[in-house]
Amino acid sequence: MMTGFLRTIAAAACVAFTAMPAAALTITDLVEERAMEEVGAEIPADAEFKVKLSGQEDAEAVVINDWWMDPASGKFLANVVLEEGSITRVSGVAIVAVEVPVPARRLSAGAIIAENDLETRSLPAGRVGSYAVLEADDLVGMQVQRVLMRGRAVQEQSISPPIIIQRGEIVTISYQNEGLDLSAKGKALAAGFKGQDVRVVNLVSNKTLVGVASKEGIVEVIR
Repeated sequence: MMTGFLRTIAAAACVAFTAMPAAALTITDLVEERAMEEVGAEIPADAEFKVKLSGQEDAEAVVINDWWMDPASGKFLANVVLEEGSITRVSGVAIVAVEVPVPARRLSAGAIIAENDLETRSLPAGRVGSYAVLEADDLVGMQVQRVLMRGRAVQEQSISPPIIIQRGEIVTISYQNEGLDLSAKGKALAAGFKGQDVRVVNLVSNKTLVGVASKEGIVEVIR
């Protein structure tokens, strides 16, 4: 008798489970899926669509019957079948968005970027740029070369490794040649970060040389 009772309970549970409705989709869900099908291969792998409806409240929907989209602007027009069976025409914009690290506040030239200087935001891909830095780890520790505005993607040319040689600075020129190690005073003709080539003038011979910025105030010339 106990076995029959358990079977009855199990059968009821199975019926209840299979009768549960699938998770409802909304108009914006369907628009995002259709936009991804149409132009998904042309957008960054980690990008997503942000859908904005024009004059239409989001609602539970079943399927999109008719669809048109301008890939360049993201504008779309669609006939959507709602859950109760009616058909409504919707329009709006499906914007490709990318999550990127951005300054949490304005950062001036010369500042060294720290982890707490950054936050992550979802920005329209068109505002990010081809040379934007997409990983926070690639920004932390870098030096700002151009003013960085709050909430805007950071372009590669706006940062560099920290400058260790300043233009016009009196530096030590270290000569290394076949085991011979000499040094002389020089003047840097350009700024440079560690590992960067820097032109300097030897203040003794008045000759212009190209060396490598190795430490603060030191330029190495290897022959």
